Amino acid sequence: MYYYYLLLLSMNDLIKLDHKITYNDPDLARKFNITNEKDKEQLHDVIYKYDLISIFGLNDFLEEIIVEKINKIYSIMITNVDIQHICSSIEKNIYKEKNNNENKLETFMILFSYDYLYLFYPCICEFIIKGSISSEKINLLTNFG
Repeated sequence: MYYYYLLLLSMNDLIKLDHKITYNDPDLARKFNITNEKDKEQLHDVIYKYDLISIFGLNDFLEEIIVEKINKIYSIMITNVDIQHICSSIEKNIYKEKNNNENKLETFMILFSYDYLYLFYPCICEFIIKGSISSEKINLLTNFG
């Protein structure tokens, strides 16, 4: 139990648990009264970047800090069987033409990309709060793409 408490404290310094991801909201453009497809894409991209820096507690996009935090989160979470399963599944989907890349950290970083962040962030939060990830969240990630 003490180890889990220390894990929780260290993760809270790495990622915020109270951010609501909104870039994937299908009504986002309507809320801002945007009808042009190019403008819709730009809006979603800007909100994604905001969501990404917000979960790391940043005000600006500081790539070095984000990568450092992702590396630390990876070193804590990769020992979890569910995270290993998610990474393996995504690795197979993404790298099927490249003979199944073995770089788990690279695959883990992909989970913070536009395509996956809205699915993966709730997994991180649940892992930190409960110590595990629900099969529903795991299935959403592993069956995506």
